[in-house]
Amino acid sequence: SALTLNIENAALLEEANRQQLAAEQANADKSRLFAAVSHDLRQPLYAMGLVLETLGERLNSHEQRKLHDDIGRMHEAITEMFNAVMDVSQLDSVSVQVNIVDCELSSLISGLVAEFTPSAEQKSLEFIFNRDECWGRVDPVLLSRVLRNLISNSIKFSDSGQIRIEIERSTEGILLSVVDSGCGIPEKERTHIFTEYYQLSNPTRDRTKGLGLGLAVVDRLCRLMEIPISVVSTPGVGSRFTLQISPGDKPTVG
Repeated sequence: SALTLNIENAALLEEANRQQLAAEQANADKSRLFAAVSHDLRQPLYAMGLVLETLGERLNSHEQRKLHDDIGRMHEAITEMFNAVMDVSQLDSVSVQVNIVDCELSSLISGLVAEFTPSAEQKSLEFIFNRDECWGRVDPVLLSRVLRNLISNSIKFSDSGQIRIEIERSTEGILLSVVDSGCGIPEKERTHIFTEYYQLSNPTRDRTKGLGLGLAVVDRLCRLMEIPISVVSTPGVGSRFTLQISPGDKPTVG
């Protein structure tokens, strides 16, 4: 009986390994497919945006402009969803190169503040950032992608108040936080927000509000850089997403 049981267990283990390898191969094939078609799909989306921009300059009537604005919003939603899917696919394919260097954080963040200030001003949100010099050990490109997602989410879910980016030095390293005065996240939802396709305040799955991939991308990028991320949130008050970054060294002159 013991011998029979061992043989059966070995067979089950072999089958489980076969299924795991098949699943991993299917996931790798999917990632390669997405990578192969990404350029072919991005090009017509980009061209469509240029055509819409040119068309908008030639329209005169109110009804035409309204229709143009509606099409423009749909184009933006499609582009945003496509880019999010491509980001996740790229990260899953393990093709992202991580280049950790000593980086001056305030300069990097200042560029992002300038980029997102118009969007914040459209919603009458105050953008606050203290530009004190601070060096951290990060991949500047990947960190920029993380902060873009966090800032974009903060603006999207805040209807009044302010967006703050804070840098604090502590015994744990450098704490870089994106703080908003938005709707907040209920405690029971916080364990799910970094999973794919999970969205708060979108029970009808309105795709103009995205796919719920932004924080999944943030989580993957932080794991690639080995940067812990945490969230503290109060419904109706706002949220604070904090990255724990290793201190960096300022290059010596001469």
